[in-house]
Amino acid sequence: MKLSNKQQEFLDLARSGANVFLTGKAGTGKSFILREAIAMFNQQRKKVVALAPTGVAATNINGQTIHSMFSINPFGIAAYEDCNFLRKEKRRLLESIDVIIIDEISMLRPDVLDAMNWTLIKNGCSPLKSKQVIFCGDLKQLPPPLDDNSRSILLRTYDGEDFTYAKVYEQLEVKEIELDEVLRQS
Repeated sequence: MKLSNKQQEFLDLARSGANVFLTGKAGTGKSFILREAIAMFNQQRKKVVALAPTGVAATNINGQTIHSMFSINPFGIAAYEDCNFLRKEKRRLLESIDVIIIDEISMLRPDVLDAMNWTLIKNGCSPLKSKQVIFCGDLKQLPPPLDDNSRSILLRTYDGEDFTYAKVYEQLEVKEIELDEVLRQS
């Protein structure tokens, strides 16, 4: 299958080791090109983990939830103090990961992205900025699940509700690629 120019640009950035936010509306080929990137990383013998904010989204990518991978409590707003010390095997696994792919990114709150980084640091692992991170999703789709109480607590620390407001996000120097060509066939 022939790739669109933006899909090829995404693959080239991913191959180079850049952190990328892949976005675009439905039918633009985000899932397809993400699978291509995973295949490319596997050929490069990179250790890749596919994560998502919810169980359903994780199942769709044959991955797991961010909360289970990083042992983050799914209730309340995460803070550094809430991040857990991990067993030796889990620490070794997290340290060995080269590429973290996070799908359905519209549902990821900033505190959860920061909690991923804090968990790594708290456990003596290299921080998130030492990994390649690929964010995938459409911020115009489902927002992070927040009730009014959680939202008011979150907004005491962050300037917004989506993952781009995480403290660690700026350190990642993420490049954004928006797929804008609808490729889905009828």
